[in-house]
Amino acid sequence: MDCQFCFSNLDKLTVKQREEHYEAHFSRPSGGDTSPKHRIDPKKPLRKILEKMSIGSEQDRFWFRSAAAPCPSNFTPGLIQLIYGALDKFYSGSHGKRGALCYDHLVHVSRELFDAGWGCGYRNFVMACTALLEQRSRPEYHHPLQHPTPPSVKNLQRWIEDAWEHGFDQEGYQQLGKSLIGSSQWVGVSDIWVAFSFKGIPVELVDFNLDESGKDYTVVLDWIVQYFSLEGDKSKIGRTDRMPLILQNQGHSRTIVGYEINQQGNVVLLQFDPSSIPRPFIREAALPLANIPWQSNATSSSASSRSSNPSKTSFASSSTLASSRSANSSTSPSKQAKSQKIHDFFLPSGKGKRKQQSNLPGVSLKRSKPSSVSSNTSSRQRLTGGIPGEVIEVDSDSDVEVIDCRPPPQSQKPSVPSENPKGAISPGKILAKFRLDSKRLAKHRRYQILWFPMGPLLSEAERMRRKVVTSTKIC
Repeated sequence: MDCQFCFSNLDKLTVKQREEHYEAHFSRPSGGDTSPKHRIDPKKPLRKILEKMSIGSEQDRFWFRSAAAPCPSNFTPGLIQLIYGALDKFYSGSHGKRGALCYDHLVHVSRELFDAGWGCGYRNFVMACTALLEQRSRPEYHHPLQHPTPPSVKNLQRWIEDAWEHGFDQEGYQQLGKSLIGSSQWVGVSDIWVAFSFKGIPVELVDFNLDESGKDYTVVLDWIVQYFSLEGDKSKIGRTDRMPLILQNQGHSRTIVGYEINQQGNVVLLQFDPSSIPRPFIREAALPLANIPWQSNATSSSASSRSSNPSKTSFASSSTLASSRSANSSTSPSKQAKSQKIHDFFLPSGKGKRKQQSNLPGVSLKRSKPSSVSSNTSSRQRLTGGIPGEVIEVDSDSDVEVIDCRPPPQSQKPSVPSENPKGAISPGKILAKFRLDSKRLAKHRRYQILWFPMGPLLSEAERMRRKVVTSTKIC
């Protein structure tokens, strides 16, 4: 993992050391050469630069692909298409199933300065909304999601307080101190469940207690693989209309966008982590792939300076990258970007089509009839300590790998770093930025997942029955 300010490698540092590293970027030494080795030049006005870069953050903007507004710097569309191309290229010589991805118009949303350290749950909520407002299978979702207030970090707080006022989640109301608006309180998937349920959007929670069941984290992987698996789909990389998942453990939550089966046959989850900002060369490659409707002419014009086809991206092998670095060390990043070659990474026509969703382990895609509640569904308690029936309570972002809070500069086009010589992108480098290390999953014993069954809007009676948070227990 690299520092998002100076790009130093932080893999060998503890979480505390990484926090100190980031704090060093905001501090000046009191005197002499007492700054740590990794501290940047204290004479440079970094804080002022960052403040300029974060202008507008307090506006708490929301954006999705069809929105008639410029894409904010902390929103990155087109990444699902980019990951799909990277998977297809990376496993070009392989046979059998190699992975599946969620709805391709999901937008990655990273935290900004104002919510760094506490905004992971909010940003996962915002990411889900970018997909829900773009999908067309349930257009009836669009109005309640945007009126009277559209999704955003601060508006999620308003949604939750509005739900409290109408009698929803009174336990959460007490636990969160009876006030949320204007605070920097962490929220978890149970709070997001409350907000969507109050708006009439059907949403479900599933719960995994590995200590109680005696199982390991692979039961979580199996459930996620089943979620993204489509009956009858024989394509190498599955393309689905599935909404993303929000996966929560104690201390952090992240958006799961799909999975990969690596060359050893192991399942690796693919994530959009709101604490991570896409590197400039990745964002540069992803934006043209989003095919933003209202910007189609501008995007095509901009992309034409790099290539004649904005819907394609070039991927290079590791050997090509090595030789390119050696032969072109003097080539400027801007020239590399302009000369970027693009090739079509999508499967030929007739392959990779989206299909109907299949059933999930332990969960029915159909919501329970109003007159009954599933026997494996129970009320959730906001307790800690592994008590059966609890909701995982987020009390910190301690599980975050790094605190990334620098948005890409808006005043100039991001340059393409050395990872992208001659515009060629290594599929392995792309995938590495979105893989969730299974060792990190193995550290935790409690997980909750929020998912969208994509059923019709909840009736008033169904909404009222959701005043108490419920979850389906998988193990």
